Amino acid sequence: MTIDVIQSQKPEILLDYVMDSLGQLSQSPQDIFKKKYFIVPSQGVGQWLKLKIAERQGISANLQFEALRTFQWGLYQKILGSERVAKAPQMLNMKWKIFLFLSQFDIANLDDQHP
Repeated sequence: MTIDVIQSQKPEILLDYVMDSLGQLSQSPQDIFKKKYFIVPSQGVGQWLKLKIAERQGISANLQFEALRTFQWGLYQKILGSERVAKAPQMLNMKWKIFLFLSQFDIANLDDQHP
């Protein structure tokens, strides 16, 4: 799984990137059944991308567009676990909780010298 970050003020550039990523060959034939996730600035941009993809390909299926705020709150809830997120957590506390959560996966191979 990869994470690609594309930022643009022009939705057409985002559309071109999404079309390119959808057109890439997958590693296994079963990958076409996997849902693809995109975090977009707003639900409106996500809906626009869905419609444009359907226009170009004839279909837009198995694509999940989620607004940044919705994704962010969902991520907070997953990291905090059973604690209820009623307001925005302190950013420093949240950064440490995210760091501790990610450290269990050893994705960064951090050594003792890493800040």
